[in-house]
Amino acid sequence: MEINNMEKYISRGYEALMSCVRFALRERNSDLAVIFGLPLVKMASAEAGAYIEDYNEAMDLGVAVVKLAEKKGVSPWLHDDLEELKETLREAGWEVW
Repeated sequence: MEINNMEKYISRGYEALMSCVRFALRERNSDLAVIFGLPLVKMASAEAGAYIEDYNEAMDLGVAVVKLAEKKGVSPWLHDDLEELKETLREAGWEVW
């Protein structure tokens, strides 16, 4: 795949996932926030900051998801996903409690 096309698709992926996370945060829906936050942070972690503006925003949103989920709780079936989200953020050097 040509680099410009790859960049375009990565940017679109960030845009779509960040939009979904922002919506979930606005609605204070911790389940949806985790559902969309985990793939967003995994994507950012996988591309390791090559798209630094999107990376930083994605990781900041991931931290916001953790804060909301810790405050409001999540459905039992999302506990493992929340833990994976926290671990991915920690491994990337982002502080989560």
